[in-house]
Amino acid sequence: MVVRALSPGINDPTTAVHGLVACTAVLVELLLACLGPYPVRDSDDRARVVIARPTFADLLELVCTQPRLYGAADPDVAEALLSMLHLLARKATTEEHRTAIHDQLVLVRARINDHNGATRRHLERRARDAEEAFAHRWISRGPAPRPSDPPWWSSTCAVPGGLVLTDAGQPTWEKRMLHRPRERGTR
Repeated sequence: MVVRALSPGINDPTTAVHGLVACTAVLVELLLACLGPYPVRDSDDRARVVIARPTFADLLELVCTQPRLYGAADPDVAEALLSMLHLLARKATTEEHRTAIHDQLVLVRARINDHNGATRRHLERRARDAEEAFAHRWISRGPAPRPSDPPWWSSTCAVPGGLVLTDAGQPTWEKRMLHRPRERGTR
């Protein structure tokens, strides 16, 4: 979905951002999974078959490469990539995961130079935040809230697509209201 949204014929960065948010949710869950090659052993504990499975680094590269190459010129896509890497850096528990995330962060940072002025400064700040996240990790306290869970919106720090970083440092999903609803009977 992300790659198709960034194709020249469609060029829909908003859809790409939503796709990156969905990929972020999946990657956060995969931080806890046992990925990589899986040996199937016989009763004598000898490896008989090794099932080739991607590592976390492989999956992260798969998610990041196309948007970085074809969408990082759009500030929203670049910010979504940085937000994803920031969250993953906060949640990573192994050195392998941290290395993969840092490698992608270095590549995304290189594309920040394509921007000018305030946009560039904002993206550089977001990249620094992601770098600093390696020192501060979040601990999951159960499953993430569903998008339908209240509250529907708040004034906390929102990143594209509804993932919100609260003051308590816990990510929550919220539906952001773009416009304040009108009261009945007003124009």
